Amino acid sequence: MRTWIGVAALGMALGVAPAWAKEATPPTVGGGHMQHCPSAVAGAKTEIKDNKDSIEVTVTSTDAAKTEEIRKRAKHMVDSAKADPTSVVHNGEGHGGGGLGQCEVVLKDTSVTAEDVDGGSKMTVKPTKPVDFEWLKKETHARHTANSSGGKKKAPKAEKAANP
Repeated sequence: MRTWIGVAALGMALGVAPAWAKEATPPTVGGGHMQHCPSAVAGAKTEIKDNKDSIEVTVTSTDAAKTEEIRKRAKHMVDSAKADPTSVVHNGEGHGGGGLGQCEVVLKDTSVTAEDVDGGSKMTVKPTKPVDFEWLKKETHARHTANSSGGKKKAPKAEKAANP
């Protein structure tokens, strides 16, 4: 017992986390680390606006190359939202069904459109079923809070109400 306590104390003293300690969870899920998310472009500014029946996610940058990357990713999000949700494929191509993601552009049970704006793209996200709109708002804002904190907070998953 003393040996175990001594080893744990030495590990802590040296700044090494004990084996049973949980690693800090990164703000992203899966191997892609939000590689398709427009707001994950380095230095991008993301703004969320709630509308009557949709959420607007506007992502911009002052750098021309980053603006093009934002627009490319926004197009990919639109295409991914159209993918068949019954054939979820976790291959890094952005077709995982949206249930695990941390991007502000929620793909699960939504439709997504995008349009170019100065410096980036504005994506409009609508729930497939109007009853899910409150869930979509909570989920979008939770993800935005988590991503804005530099990964210090993991987005709490909003509970989706049971649909009749």
